[in-house]
Amino acid sequence: MSDAIVNRLALMKPNDREDHKKTMLKLYTAAKKLTPAQAQAKLKWDEEYKRWEEAENSWEITRDEARHRARNVREILEDFRNQLEGAFFDVPCGDVPRSLDRERQDVVQLVENLNPLVNGFFKMIDDLANQHGCDEFIDFNAKLFLLKMEAAETGFQIGVLAGAIFAGCSQEQIDKFERGLTFAMASHRRMVKD
Repeated sequence: MSDAIVNRLALMKPNDREDHKKTMLKLYTAAKKLTPAQAQAKLKWDEEYKRWEEAENSWEITRDEARHRARNVREILEDFRNQLEGAFFDVPCGDVPRSLDRERQDVVQLVENLNPLVNGFFKMIDDLANQHGCDEFIDFNAKLFLLKMEAAETGFQIGVLAGAIFAGCSQEQIDKFERGLTFAMASHRRMVKD
């Protein structure tokens, strides 16, 4: 036992020393229940948990940054709305309406632009999978991206319907949005079978 520990114990009041002894006995009893492999795994888990917690904290943004990101997403969505409003006039053309045939950000890009946690978690999970060899069996990055894309698209679709409901649209308008959501889901090749 080190001299520093002995000196600290000697400086304690007898009751505190007795409490410390009880604590040490509990720790000793708990340690006897673990194998070295379990203890090593627990230390590794604690280390990994701390790494993820630090990464999560590093992705935090200021209120001003959040306001800027929200404004950016609004501008993009307003541009989408303008394109959709123009599509009615392009319906007679046989191809994709000209007003919609422009470069647009997909919903995953919108989500990543708004919320830094999404891309941060994606990268950390993908890196972890690569470190542990998960990518040898499947294209883990592709599956992870698909998860991110499906979650983002679904969230966006729910948000569109929620926006109509919360904005106080008429029942007919909400029915129209619900039909649109159903049509979008039915058009999704991975979600609804024919």
